[in-house]
Amino acid sequence: MSAAKKRNQKVADQVWRVLSAQVMETLDEWRRQIQDVTGMPFSRWRILKRLREKPLTLREIAELTGADAPATSLAITDLEERGLVARHPHPADRRAKLVLLTAEGKAVLSKASKLNKSAPEKFATLPEKDLAELSRILGKLAL
Repeated sequence: MSAAKKRNQKVADQVWRVLSAQVMETLDEWRRQIQDVTGMPFSRWRILKRLREKPLTLREIAELTGADAPATSLAITDLEERGLVARHPHPADRRAKLVLLTAEGKAVLSKASKLNKSAPEKFATLPEKDLAELSRILGKLAL
């Protein structure tokens, strides 16, 4: 790695630490809000979010959430008992089940998505020009 690239990586690492710290500072409060609104652990909400795009198998859910198979199975059973997901036969693999969101599951996701997503107050103390520049730069990194 060239010297310029090493310097750039060092600055990028510092920027990442600052951004990560800002997110982590507010993450616990947001998780509590999600739990209060949904009435379930944050980990269950994460699964519902993953199912928003398409049905997934238990294995896919485990991989996406970083959970093991038994924990994933327990979580899906809990969500199923709450009426938020349903298991259906997989059309191409008769050994697998697809997990789908129910109408109630979609409603819970919709309700939670309406939570206040305001930035920490210190962001509002930045000059408008700086906020615009930060927005422009982060826009380049948007996934």
